[in-house]
Amino acid sequence: MDYRNRALLAESVLGITPGLDFKDIASVLCDYGDALLPLTPDHTNQITIIEAHDIVIEKVRQAFLLILKYADVYRRINGNRAFWYLIFTEWNSVDKNSGFNPVIIEKLIRLFVDARSRHTSRHLPSNLGVGLITLIDRFIVMNEISSLSHSVRSRARTKPPSLDPPESITASTLGSRTWPPAHFSVLDVAIMAPATTRAKIFGIDYQHKVDEANMPIYPTDQDAPLDVRNFLCWMSLEETRPNPRALLFLAPVAFMDDQARCEWYRPTGFKARHYATVDEFIEYAREKAKQDKPGTGRGLKRHVIALLTPWFFDAEELAAKATERGQPIPTIWEGECLRAGMMACLSQFWSFTRSGYRSTVRVLIFRPSSSLYPMSNPPPGRVKKQDDWLKEMKLKLENEFEVKKVWVGGRCLHHYGPTRDER
Repeated sequence: MDYRNRALLAESVLGITPGLDFKDIASVLCDYGDALLPLTPDHTNQITIIEAHDIVIEKVRQAFLLILKYADVYRRINGNRAFWYLIFTEWNSVDKNSGFNPVIIEKLIRLFVDARSRHTSRHLPSNLGVGLITLIDRFIVMNEISSLSHSVRSRARTKPPSLDPPESITASTLGSRTWPPAHFSVLDVAIMAPATTRAKIFGIDYQHKVDEANMPIYPTDQDAPLDVRNFLCWMSLEETRPNPRALLFLAPVAFMDDQARCEWYRPTGFKARHYATVDEFIEYAREKAKQDKPGTGRGLKRHVIALLTPWFFDAEELAAKATERGQPIPTIWEGECLRAGMMACLSQFWSFTRSGYRSTVRVLIFRPSSSLYPMSNPPPGRVKKQDDWLKEMKLKLENEFEVKKVWVGGRCLHHYGPTRDER
């Protein structure tokens, strides 16, 4: 379906949605088309407007259900935009080629909330869309309560609320503790919050560690991104103390930007949304840098560390193998698209100059030399792609920070050879 037909269908869908006032629908499509059009069905000639309406509204309804499911997270971080990062990783929003990024999800939700707030009658319609309207109203109330609670806590300087425990754990397990601990950022909380992750790490902190038998398994180059996330969350919870000098970004970084992530959304079986981008890591590091205050003289202020797990295969290559073997593309990706294992550490330094304090960044990229571990070397073509990926990352860092120096290389303390032919 071309853009015009898709826009006309979306316009018709919005026009018959009761309980919502979208005001000028043509303007809405101009401003919110990137959030609305991917939700509209493809086949205009084979579907009625009512059927298209039900499909779109059901997808939006599922998003609001997910938002309300994580009301405790919304309350903990006071509706911070990091909340939409959680929804992005949990909501399989689009059944086509790519999912929505956090910015687009927030945009979509705000559109429907504003339309509900503009509606002159708060009476629930008795026909289409009742479920969605009820959920939007609940979200509006949830947002108001969250804002009020945050205001009260700020004035009283009380600690933030804990996330709710998984079904298998009682809240009394925490005692008087806050979990995740208050020294974790809003994005850290959002990454720890999904139900599957929370069930594995709830209650852990640097003073309450798990025994060796319950430690997560060290991730490999074929593990699912959620397993890698769980490992990073566990390690950060156990190792990070209040006022830390080193911070760990809790999502594995596999893509340069959101566009690259979208291109791999379907080939990975929708798991691409569990990986982060270099842009997101840079934003995380930049926010941390803003929070720091320079001390006196010279001195290291903070490290921000990320696990880099990109892969250097082409989607077309995977599709050809899948056709040849009669297997789904995601199966080929999971088993044969071996993820690289590298680390990036941004170290921020403050120095005093004639014009005042100045912040500079030194970058360490841990990428063990291929000459040290020849048995683990990928084919030359893939090595070049890895080199190009790191060069692009370096350019992005230099655009955002005053980068003083960059080191690339390193040696493993303990190296284990490949368990299979990685070529």
